[in-house]
Amino acid sequence: MANPSSGKNEPTKITEKLVNFIQNHRKIILIVSAAVVVVFVGIAAAYIISEKAQEKAIAEVEAYYEQYESLRVDLNEPFKEDEVRQFIASLSEFAGKKSGYAGARAYYIIADIHADKKEWLEAEHAWVNAAGKAPRIYLAPVSFFNAAVAAEEQGNSIKAIELYTRALEYADTFPGAPRAAFSVGRLYEEQRDTEAAVAAYRNVIEQWPGQNWANLASSRVAAITASGGV
Repeated sequence: MANPSSGKNEPTKITEKLVNFIQNHRKIILIVSAAVVVVFVGIAAAYIISEKAQEKAIAEVEAYYEQYESLRVDLNEPFKEDEVRQFIASLSEFAGKKSGYAGARAYYIIADIHADKKEWLEAEHAWVNAAGKAPRIYLAPVSFFNAAVAAEEQGNSIKAIELYTRALEYADTFPGAPRAAFSVGRLYEEQRDTEAAVAAYRNVIEQWPGQNWANLASSRVAAITASGGV
């Protein structure tokens, strides 16, 4: 017959074994525990340092923006040329070293400067760099859109379509998406690629029904169809 008290003693035995194990291996356990604490402390410290570094970088880039605003009044004046060039060089160095918002914002300011000076190729490149620095924040689609406009200013419709399409990757969150999509259709139409233009316009109609850009797209589809373009 089984001993009725054996089941009651089982938890005690397990506890004793656990205590003995801890006693026999306490040094190793203490080392492992200490290592875990060090890892967590290290992660927390790294996070705090990273946060402080980001805050500092954001403060620095906003200071650059204030400097840009003061330069902007006389940006195209010959006597400001050297100062503007040095400012762009300093800002470019900063942008190259920073990630996230600070880096993106710095490239965005550089793009604005070139756009103010109608240096469209340089503006396009800077806006693309801005999008690349922070692909997951709101500056990315805005930067791609502006880069597309800069490409249009150069007469480079193919590049502009590519960049508007990049902006449309953020269609769910980018308020300028309907305009970007319409611009794709407009540029295809300008290239006399009416089939691609109609497809792009229909995308606007389907994605943003009832909006002004969708209404404009409908009118363009009707005009192209009426002229026998498709």
